[in-house]
Amino acid sequence: MYLKALSLLSYYLTFCRASRTSKQPCQDVFFTFNVTSTIKNVSPQHPDLSVPGSIDTYRTVLTQRYATAPNTTRDATYNLAGVYCPVTNPGRSPSRLQLLAHGSSYTKEYWDRGAWGSLPLKNSWTEYARSRSYSTLAIDRLCSGASSHPDTQLDCQLGTSIEILHKLVSALRAGNASTEIPVPETLTYVGHSAGSIAGANLAQAYPDEIDTMVLTGYPSGPIATIGGAAYYAEHNLSVPASSSP
Repeated sequence: MYLKALSLLSYYLTFCRASRTSKQPCQDVFFTFNVTSTIKNVSPQHPDLSVPGSIDTYRTVLTQRYATAPNTTRDATYNLAGVYCPVTNPGRSPSRLQLLAHGSSYTKEYWDRGAWGSLPLKNSWTEYARSRSYSTLAIDRLCSGASSHPDTQLDCQLGTSIEILHKLVSALRAGNASTEIPVPETLTYVGHSAGSIAGANLAQAYPDEIDTMVLTGYPSGPIATIGGAAYYAEHNLSVPASSSP
């Protein structure tokens, strides 16, 4: 009995050691896409935002300009930065992938212990998903973090965000997005705030690309309509319920 107990203990310790060492680390990944999108042709303006009240005024003016500006085609090449984290379960296939898209003013670090990475591990969406057999790909959305920072008013529009997400999802499905990321069996899009707006419109523009969508913190008010209301009307897409009376 004593030898049997030692044998079981030895097996247990060996299994735990293997589990710890088999956990694959997260890896930084980078993507480059040429994107053609329909945008609002607004003439860039750079007002002095240090004046009290100027931000609210600028936001109102910008909304009006986007609503009345003519359409134009924008063709450009952009870089996207991301971090890929495979599943932590030993022996589990990394074929279930979650694509994580943060909101405005955040970066991909939002998904790992908060926007500044200082919260406890229990607050990490990434680690929770990985422990339940989901690999994750958290991206810096266009104009954020380590991704491209092109013209703020011309390139950082909803139409371009949708098209670059479409390019990324297509590459993931085809298996040529990155040598680090296997072709996903299922693809779940997880968005927060502005990332949810982009995801909802991606699903309407390309309904067969995403298997499941999780949209959190869907915004309302000006942040949901700047550059968006005109796009909804032009492409016959639905306005979020939270933005309606």
